Amino acid sequence: HLSEVQIGKLFAACPSQITLCLDGDVAGIHGALRAYKDIFKRGFSGSLKIAKLPEGKDPDVLSEAELRYLLI
Repeated sequence: HLSEVQIGKLFAACPSQITLCLDGDVAGIHGALRAYKDIFKRGFSGSLKIAKLPEGKDPDVLSEAELRYLLI
């Protein structure tokens, strides 16, 4: 779940496009849907992309190269 502070930081860092990278398991998918709703409730009007990782992959353990490949 993204906090109000985290959403504010996303808006400041990425005012026109946000890409979230979340776990591919059920909890990650539910988290992505919650984040999507929360971000747009706060008035975001840019592009929002969600990168769904394969089940069993966690964004914290992926290498920078793997993350870059997934986010292209």
